[in-house]
Amino acid sequence: ELKLKQKALAGDAKRARAAVEAVAKEHIAKRQNCFPIWAAYASFQRDHGSATSACKIYLSLLSSVKPSSLRSGGVPEMFLELATLLSKSKKASEKFKISPDTVLGALATQLSLADFAKESGLNRSQMARRSFQKVVERALSEGSLDTEASVTLVLAAAKFEQLDGSDRGALGICKQALETILSSSSETNGPALTRHTLEFCERSARLVLSLKSIETEKAQSFFALGLQLFPSSPLLLTAYMRAEYECGAVARLEKTLATLVDDERSPTALLALLIHEGEKKHYKVHHSFEKHLGGGFGQSCLIWRAYLRYLVLAGRPDQAREHYGRAVRACPW
Repeated sequence: ELKLKQKALAGDAKRARAAVEAVAKEHIAKRQNCFPIWAAYASFQRDHGSATSACKIYLSLLSSVKPSSLRSGGVPEMFLELATLLSKSKKASEKFKISPDTVLGALATQLSLADFAKESGLNRSQMARRSFQKVVERALSEGSLDTEASVTLVLAAAKFEQLDGSDRGALGICKQALETILSSSSETNGPALTRHTLEFCERSARLVLSLKSIETEKAQSFFALGLQLFPSSPLLLTAYMRAEYECGAVARLEKTLATLVDDERSPTALLALLIHEGEKKHYKVHHSFEKHLGGGFGQSCLIWRAYLRYLVLAGRPDQAREHYGRAVRACPW
């Protein structure tokens, strides 16, 4: 209904905005806990240039959301959207009256603070962060991040830490999540990995890459944890390799790549190792390709494509045509 109203009055922006706001407020008054309506209303405000209004709408939600509802009904997405809006406004130096501390203060009021009320020396912002962390810890204690809501909730918690000036806190939340997943996977003789787990690993890696005050060595240890779960993720592997190069830990990088290749877990790692070797000992690349294609990576389309491309670039088109037949037989799909 919001979209229809907006479309019907497309020629009159002022009337369209007033009509949409009236419809949204009417529905919100009737169904205060219908989060999709709140989200649609906030998105409308955001899309029409009023990030402040959008943030105020999300903040209004905090008064009605209970901790038990934090992983349902689109609530985590709203927390993450709010954090993103605050982040963008901060970068744009916009005249923005809602600070991260205001958000954390609202969280402190909204979330259960009974466990922290008697702790001395904690301001509202610190108590809110403790409370949000508590909710995240409860989510993680139930197992791996196997739902979109739980992924978004943890990312939102990390984003709020970053907004509050605590890059270390943001990294800590992301790392705690990975360690929890690894711990639960060892207890069940194998990780219960889902697309949501991969989504978390890659989205949290992007967040860690954006943390300006984190030492490269600490970022490297986070990416290394992610690779234990998803050794074939190009994003995680690239971030890890860059961190190792920046640390000057080339020997450690070579050892990690070799281990992943020896375990036959990651064609992406093999490709990275071949590129790394090629920069130092290009004459060994052909031998390495043949060795691994004759072994555990013989059915890897990625490695075959890279090999054929290498032969063409090396000025060996006849060999490339010859090996194309081998590739088709090895990977008929």
